[in-house]
Amino acid sequence: MNITKRITILILLIWLFPVSVSAEDSMVGIWSSLARTKGGLGSQWVFTKEGKVTHTFGALVDFKYEIKGNRIKTTFQGTDQTINEVTDEEFTIDGETLTLNPRTPDRKQVMKRAGKPYKGAHALVGVWTYTHYTGGPALMRYSREGIVQLSVPFRTLAGTYRINQGVLNIELADQKAITSKFKRDNNLLILTEGTTAENKYMEFRY
Repeated sequence: MNITKRITILILLIWLFPVSVSAEDSMVGIWSSLARTKGGLGSQWVFTKEGKVTHTFGALVDFKYEIKGNRIKTTFQGTDQTINEVTDEEFTIDGETLTLNPRTPDRKQVMKRAGKPYKGAHALVGVWTYTHYTGGPALMRYSREGIVQLSVPFRTLAGTYRINQGVLNIELADQKAITSKFKRDNNLLILTEGTTAENKYMEFRY
């Protein structure tokens, strides 16, 4: 096959399948709602490349963190850019176990790693799970970029999704199917159902 025919076939493939390939790739990830209540409640979508989706609603709070030796400084910044809370804690990592305040019994928090460590990153980077004081599951996501996210889901729904001609179709267990237009803008995902207002979600990157 000569080079001209190869180029022609490549152009046809790009023309025939532009939406299904790029859209699926752009949807994969962890997306957290920008709009949250004053109490820090928000929703989150997790899309996988296999077509699986999980939707959660609950406590969802983002912090900045900084590591210095065996201590981690965590800063919570309000939406008005004022610093509301700063904590400075000792931590240890032993295999798949992360412990905050290991020598302070009343503040000690033990977490277990979910998934594998990230190559080339600090051992803290990744997701750690534990039981929240309310009795339910909770997790902490630490990114390479100095962002940590606390998620305490009150409700979790799992299902599947597919993209058809630029439209996102989501089917969650025991729920009415969701059909939404979507747009990806760098690390922002915008979903629009019908004629309602846009719902914006920020991507969490490890």
